[in-house]
Amino acid sequence: MKPLKHKTLLIMAIISVMSTLRIASLHAQELIVSSTGSGTRCNENEPCSLDYAVSLLPNLAGEDQTQDIHVRLLEGRYILNRPLHLSERHSGGNGHRVVFSAAPGAYPVISGGMQVEGWKIYSAELNIWKAQLPQGTDSRQFFVNGKRAIRARSVGGLHGVERMKFRRTDHPYRDDQGFVNMGFITTWADMARWKNKQDIEFVFKRNWTNPRAHVDSIFSFGSGLAKVYMKNPEYFWVTNKGMSSPIDGPWYIENAYELLDDPGEFYLDKSTSEIYYLPREGEEMSEVAAILPLQETLIRIAGASLDERATNITFQGITFQHTTWLHPSRNGFPDAQNGVLRERFLVDGSTYMGETKTYTDYPKYIEYLDPNGAVVIKNATGIHFEGCAFNQLGYIGILTLDGTQQCRIIGNRFTDISHTAIQLGDDYNRGDREDFYPSDERLLQQGHVVTNNYIHDVAKEYCSASGIGAAYPVDLTIAHNEIGNLPYSGLHIGWGWEYVGGNVADKTGGISTDGPTPTRNVTVNNNLIFDVTREVYDGGHIYTLGLTSGPSLIRDNYLKNLFNPYGSIYPDEGSDNYHITNNVTDGGSRWLHVNSLGANAIDSTYTNISEERIRPGSQTVATHTFQDAVETEAAKEIRLNAGLEQPYHHLREGIQNRPN
Repeated sequence: MKPLKHKTLLIMAIISVMSTLRIASLHAQELIVSSTGSGTRCNENEPCSLDYAVSLLPNLAGEDQTQDIHVRLLEGRYILNRPLHLSERHSGGNGHRVVFSAAPGAYPVISGGMQVEGWKIYSAELNIWKAQLPQGTDSRQFFVNGKRAIRARSVGGLHGVERMKFRRTDHPYRDDQGFVNMGFITTWADMARWKNKQDIEFVFKRNWTNPRAHVDSIFSFGSGLAKVYMKNPEYFWVTNKGMSSPIDGPWYIENAYELLDDPGEFYLDKSTSEIYYLPREGEEMSEVAAILPLQETLIRIAGASLDERATNITFQGITFQHTTWLHPSRNGFPDAQNGVLRERFLVDGSTYMGETKTYTDYPKYIEYLDPNGAVVIKNATGIHFEGCAFNQLGYIGILTLDGTQQCRIIGNRFTDISHTAIQLGDDYNRGDREDFYPSDERLLQQGHVVTNNYIHDVAKEYCSASGIGAAYPVDLTIAHNEIGNLPYSGLHIGWGWEYVGGNVADKTGGISTDGPTPTRNVTVNNNLIFDVTREVYDGGHIYTLGLTSGPSLIRDNYLKNLFNPYGSIYPDEGSDNYHITNNVTDGGSRWLHVNSLGANAIDSTYTNISEERIRPGSQTVATHTFQDAVETEAAKEIRLNAGLEQPYHHLREGIQNRPN
C-alpha cells in the first residue's frame, strides 16, 4: 500500500500546483503582492510575496503572452535578504511587457537593509550608544531616520606627517623608479593604541580622484611618534595609478572607534559585531529608524546569454533603498576617474586577475567597475525605469553591463548615493580591443534613453564619480535631466583617452593607431547641470573622453556654476566628432577646455566667462561665442527649456539650491 499512498500524494501535489497556476492564469494580467504577503492567489484579498509572484512569471510570460502582466506592490517595505534575480524566463513576450509597479496610492520600498534595534548607552559622558548585530555583519553605510550617518572620521589628515619611501629594487611593490611607498611617520602617537587597525582607511584627494587604502599596522616610534604601515597591494595601486596618485598624506582618516566624536557618526566593529553611534540632536535612540544596508545589489536582471536575453521588463513608482558596497573594504579604492577602479600590474610582470603582463606592456593597469549596484542589468533589452526613486545607496544606482540595449530611464529621482546615479557600460581599458569594441554588436551599450531625471547629491563617498557615466555609448540620448550638487562632473561620456587598446608607442604618438571606440550618435540636449566639481577638479558640467567612431551632438544645455577647474564644456583626450552648439555656461573658471587633438565643432555658446583653453594642434573650431551674454533673449530661451519638462516638475520638491 505504501507505493499507492506515495502515488496519491504525488497526484495531490500536482493538482495543487496546477490549481495555483490556474488561479494565477485567470488573473495573469495582475498579481498583487504585499511586504507581508503569504498567499498564493496574488489578489487584493490574498496578496502573495514578491518572491512568489516572481516565481509564477515563467509560466505566465513569454511568447504566448496576450497582454502586459502587472506585478503590483502594495504599500510597505520589501526587505530583501538576497538580490531579486530576473532573467529571460521572467521577460515580456509577444510585444507585451512584465511591469513591476506601485499599486494605486502606494509607495512601496525595496530595501536591502536591516533595522538595528536594542540600543544601549555605551558612554554616557560622550553620549555614544551601542547595539548588537548578528555575527559577521558587515556594511559601510548606516541611515538614521532617513539621513545618512558618517563613518567615524578625523577632521583633516595626519599630524606632522612624513612619508616612508625607500629604494628597494627587489620589492614586489616597487614603482617604476624602484621605490616602495611603505606608509607614514606621524606625531599622532596615540594611533599606535587604536584597536582594529587593519580596518582603518586613509582617504586621499588628488586631482580628479578620491582613493582609499587600509592601514596594515601602526607602531610607536621614538619619542611621541608613530609609524603607519599601509596595506598592499591596495596602497601600491593607490600610489601607482598615474597623475592622480597621492603625493601627500590623507585628506582624512576613517573607520576607527577612536574617531567617533561628532553627532551623526557611527562605527561598526566587525570583530565583535557591534555598532556604535553618536546621535544627532533630537534623535531618541529608543525611537529612531536605524537601517544598516546589507545587500550590495537589490535587482539583478540578466539573460542567460546574448541569444537568451531578458526583455521587456518595466519598473514604475518603486523606491530602491539601502545597499552597501564591500569591495573597498577588501581592496581599497584606487580610482582612475569617474569612480572606475584602476589596479596596476606589478613591475616584475606577475599575474593578476588571471592575466600576465610584462613591464613594457601597455596598459599597465586593469580598469573596471565592480559589477554591483542597486540595479544591475546584463544581456537584456527593453528594460525601463519610470517614476522610481533611488536613494540611501552605497554604490551605483543603475549599472548596465555587456549586452544591454534599449533601456529607458525616465522621470526618476536619484539622491543620496555613494557613487554614480546611472552608469551605462563598464569602463574597460585592458588592451584587448574586444573588451571595448566587440565584434558582436549585441554587446554594445546601444539605444539607451535617459530623460527627465532629477539627480542631485550623488557621489557622496566616492568623489571621483559623476552624475551620469557612459562608457562606450552608441545611439544614446540624455535630455531634459536636472543634475546638480556633485563633487566631480555632471556627465562623463566615453572612455579610453587617445590610446585605447594601444601600446606605449601609440600613446606617445598621439592618436591611437588601434582605431576608435564605438562611441557615436550621442545626443545631450536641454539638460540643466549645476554646482559641479565641488570637491575634485579637472572635470566639467559635460565631460567627454576617448576616440569615437561617428558624430555626436551636445546642444541647448544650461550649465551653471563650476567650482573647480577646468571647463564647463570639456572635450578631453581623444574626444572627436562632437558638435557642441547653442549652450549657456554661467559661472566658473573656463567656459571651454579642449584637451583633445580630435576634430570638434563648438559654436553659438552664450557665456559670462571669458577664459577658454584650446589644446594646440587640435582641430577644434570655436565660433560665435558671445561673452557676457547669458541674459540675452536667445540665452534665456535655452535656460527656460533646460531641465525637467512640465510633467516631471514634481521631482524637484524639497530642493533648495536649484538655479532659476
